[in-house]
Amino acid sequence: MSNRSYCPTHRFEYDSVFCPRCGVQHDSVFKCSTPTCKVAIFAGDVFAGPVDDFGKPPTQEGLNWYCSQCAARRRTGASGTHRPTPSVSTAVSFPPRPQLAPPKARIDRVLKLFDVWNNGRPGMEFHIHFHIANYRGESGRVCAFVYEESGNPVRNDGEDRYVTPSGFLTVQETFTPAHDQAAYSDFRLFLPYNQFYSGSHNYYAVMEIQDGHGNNLDKKRTGGFKVRRHS
Repeated sequence: MSNRSYCPTHRFEYDSVFCPRCGVQHDSVFKCSTPTCKVAIFAGDVFAGPVDDFGKPPTQEGLNWYCSQCAARRRTGASGTHRPTPSVSTAVSFPPRPQLAPPKARIDRVLKLFDVWNNGRPGMEFHIHFHIANYRGESGRVCAFVYEESGNPVRNDGEDRYVTPSGFLTVQETFTPAHDQAAYSDFRLFLPYNQFYSGSHNYYAVMEIQDGHGNNLDKKRTGGFKVRRHS
């Protein structure tokens, strides 16, 4: 008997029910979960009954469920019942619930600044310009993973905030977009020099935009750079 579709205002699911007076099947909208919603559309037909009872079984004792023709007869005081017209059903099919678009990110450019001081510590900064879409109100993460010139990730046994769970050098910060389409023109990541290898070495970094579950949305490799760390 079920004929699933959705409330055209709030897309709340409804099923088919039968008018207990005339036996005509009608699509009945369940009472919407939105408290202020009073929508009651029945495929072009309307049942007479309390709004709070929409969606309850029409055969439940004490409920007055009528199709529009029966309801009209009650209003005018007419007697008798009408004969249902065996015509093509007027049931309306609404499309399935729309799926939210997946988040998308794009790193446009990365700038590197050296000999930057942050809280009394010398180091370097990555300045990242990126766009992200379909991620309003969700927490994401901008990450920099540092590699040796040979392609091996840089090991780090320093401060926890600059170490991945596997023991490699990284710096990461979170962000939460306020709009469906958001642009960050100067997102900064600071990496102290004392987290690099001692001496002078060549490196490069891979920047990643991740969602809250650690899934990569976009990545970009920087050009090579040299860092000299004094012991």
